[in-house]
Amino acid sequence: MSFLKNHDGKFKHWYHFTAFRFLTGCRIGEACGLWWGDVKWDNECIVFRRTYNGRIKKFKPTKNETERLFPMPKNGRLWNLLKELKQGNGNECVFLSSTGRKINDDIAGRYWNNKFYKSKGITYAHSGFVRILLEQGKISKYLPPYNTRHTFVSHQIYDLGRDRDIVNSWCEHGEEVSRKHYRDTGRIAKGINPELPASNQTTLSEIEQLKNENKELKEQIKQLMDKLDKLIK
Repeated sequence: MSFLKNHDGKFKHWYHFTAFRFLTGCRIGEACGLWWGDVKWDNECIVFRRTYNGRIKKFKPTKNETERLFPMPKNGRLWNLLKELKQGNGNECVFLSSTGRKINDDIAGRYWNNKFYKSKGITYAHSGFVRILLEQGKISKYLPPYNTRHTFVSHQIYDLGRDRDIVNSWCEHGEEVSRKHYRDTGRIAKGINPELPASNQTTLSEIEQLKNENKELKEQIKQLMDKLDKLIK
């Protein structure tokens, strides 16, 4: 996330949208369809009640046509993330493109992955930030945009020890769907020593999290040093 947050160019705009999806595990269309009226500051929660379909340019109910609450503790990471944005009217989208348009999965996908698209007979090319991170060796393999949801589910259950029913409720899916599509159980299992109690072990996901945090700190230090060099010169 530090790559987006500290980027000097076009990718910086996508920091809040991407971070929101990692913090909530919501579907892409649900983030696109979130209105400021769905952000309940007084109740410290977010209401997911619609999705935005960019192909037909219409708002629709969520996949299972339900409304669900997602906790947003005051002064927590999610709360502070949304406070950084300019708040609009109740029926205005929280996340917009850099030109003020509604975001859909296609527009968001252009900045995630390398994409070519045509507009008024002209072909445009977008370099996605995930592809750039892959080329720079900062991630080991390409993962599609929907993996923000996978990451949220695995992190909540395996890293934080959250009850699976709670996570399923937050994400609006059942246990079978969660187990089959969203929990990276095989990868986690590889980091478990079957000869030790669970309370004495550091899982592979925890190790990777520490490595990622270390990389982010190194990157931030490098950026600060570069700025310092410029000031000295």
